[in-house]
Amino acid sequence: MTLRLNFTSNFALLPLLLILPTVILATPDKVAEDRWQTERALFIVAEKAVRSGDDATSSALLPQLKGYPLYPYLPYYKMRSYPQRTSLSEVRAFIDRYGDTPLAERLRSFWLDRLAEAHHWEDYLLLYTPQSAVSRQCHALTAMIETGRAPEALTQVAEIWLHGSSRPDACDPAFNLWIKQGGVTSDLAWQRIGLAMAKGDRKLARYLGKNHLRTDGQQWLEGWIAVQQQPSRVVSRKFSPHSQRQKLLMDGVVRLIRQDIDQGRQGWRELQQKYPFSAEEVTEIEQLLGMRMAWQDHPDSLQQLATLQPTAEDTSLHETRLRQALELQRWDLVLAWIDALPQALKQEESWRYWYAVALEKLGSDKIAATLYQDLAAERSYYGFLAAEKSDLPYNLAHLPLEVDGAALTEMAARPALMRARELYLLGKGIQARREWYFETEGYQDDELKAASKLAQIWRWHDRSIFTLAKTEYWDDLELRFPIEHRPLVMTAAEENRLQLTWVYAVIRQESVFMADVVSSAGAVGLMQLMPQTAKEVAKKLGMGYRRSALTQPKTNITYGSRYLRMMLDRFDNNMVLATAAYNAGPHRVKRWLPEKGRIEAELWVETIPFRETRGYVKRVLSYAVIYAKRLGVEPVKLQRLMLAIGDEERKVVALGREKEGAGRGG
Repeated sequence: MTLRLNFTSNFALLPLLLILPTVILATPDKVAEDRWQTERALFIVAEKAVRSGDDATSSALLPQLKGYPLYPYLPYYKMRSYPQRTSLSEVRAFIDRYGDTPLAERLRSFWLDRLAEAHHWEDYLLLYTPQSAVSRQCHALTAMIETGRAPEALTQVAEIWLHGSSRPDACDPAFNLWIKQGGVTSDLAWQRIGLAMAKGDRKLARYLGKNHLRTDGQQWLEGWIAVQQQPSRVVSRKFSPHSQRQKLLMDGVVRLIRQDIDQGRQGWRELQQKYPFSAEEVTEIEQLLGMRMAWQDHPDSLQQLATLQPTAEDTSLHETRLRQALELQRWDLVLAWIDALPQALKQEESWRYWYAVALEKLGSDKIAATLYQDLAAERSYYGFLAAEKSDLPYNLAHLPLEVDGAALTEMAARPALMRARELYLLGKGIQARREWYFETEGYQDDELKAASKLAQIWRWHDRSIFTLAKTEYWDDLELRFPIEHRPLVMTAAEENRLQLTWVYAVIRQESVFMADVVSSAGAVGLMQLMPQTAKEVAKKLGMGYRRSALTQPKTNITYGSRYLRMMLDRFDNNMVLATAAYNAGPHRVKRWLPEKGRIEAELWVETIPFRETRGYVKRVLSYAVIYAKRLGVEPVKLQRLMLAIGDEERKVVALGREKEGAGRGG
């Protein structure tokens, strides 16, 4: 029977062998060879059989897959799909045997949840190891209580209970016993109420007050809640001394400032006359005022920021006031405030560049020229800008990563990396990246470099790039800036009249060539398209729309390139604005345009309110330069791309391009 089944199964697998991903060999070395094609096809059938409960097929195929890297996944799938057929001893044996894989802890978590649901507390403790999930931590406390270890369990409750959000229902048994035995003091109750109020969870705060505070405490809490609901009450009401008064006052004034900056400033001055505040509290509010005023372009923002003395740790404040000085083109303050930066921050390329610009604006051309020349040696956005100001060529030196052949062979033979590669070839991207991360997390630089080179040979670009980045080796341009999907990208660029280098730069920034990646916001694929945007683009192209197609390179590149063209049209062929709009959405970019006059594009980029978009635009522009080198074309000078930005673009947008789409970011 086994022979007949194997013959039939293998015969049926012939078509699968033709459609499975084929490894394109980057080198003749055996680290690139594809040795598992037959087993890979068998694994697909075996996985389906295991998941569907087809014991006859899976039993016949499993022996043939013993040597295949993904073999551990088959018993794992069986234990997950049919836990009722699995004993705890089998689970523990699997975890012991495959503890060096991410499967072990995933199986443990799954079974802990099952054991808790069945109230098998002794078994739960046998399988339990420290967990990040709070529900499992609390199930462990319940298991200890139910197995005679209540005193030990109760010593661990307070740490879990003391949190600003509601805890899982799994915590109730341990919490109830702890509370019954007097675990919650008034001080502890106020600590948690303070955490809840800081998160704005007034429902939890009220619950805690009702159950753990006396009447006078509940009344005080209601006053605090009233301030949160209407922050101006922090000024209009009088608050008698109380252990929580400073928390209430600070919470109220922060919320008032965020609600209305001018009312908040005035309210803060009045509160300082009524109540004592510590030096630390004064500094916190004054800094908040400066940050919010700068963010809202308040006319007094520079005056407020000039009164502050940020410490070396106040990185955000240092940068906020510098960007405000840049926006207002107060070059004297730019120089002074860069001089005041902590040394590490002062050495960053951005502030070295703007220090030179400020010197140049103030007439110190020779000193500025020297700084530009030094910075031009960097292969970066600022290095490229400085090179243009110095009339020097871009630094596009390529120094390939060198890895010993023996090290590559040894790395390719590591079971975890073989599993990762097989999962990648089977289109199981999430599992593949999980295996890779789990294995390489503790690698030293030499191992990381070998693993990165191996991933490059396997054409697994995102793992290659991210792994090498951990070593801070930045000079292998071929590895860091791969040219993948070239026919698709060229076609899309030509059809939409886009620079090929720009499209590649966007793909590199958006997804690092992960075709299956989905962001936390829901953006999908190589060019990270929001489904609604993709649907609108498909309609304009006269194409049918399927969300699942967004992970297909051709579809994603077609839609993404068309959307780039739409942004370029919308912003009058200004690539800087179009790039920002691709990331943050055209409506936001419109709001960021100058009301009057024009400013240099590099200054506009530096003062984009969103840190993410600021960095995004710089990286895409610099990547476009590097891709010109990789593609063998003459690099377009950044200054030619960075057209001056002003009220004319605002007028163009207002004249009828609002209908072009909601954008990725809104």
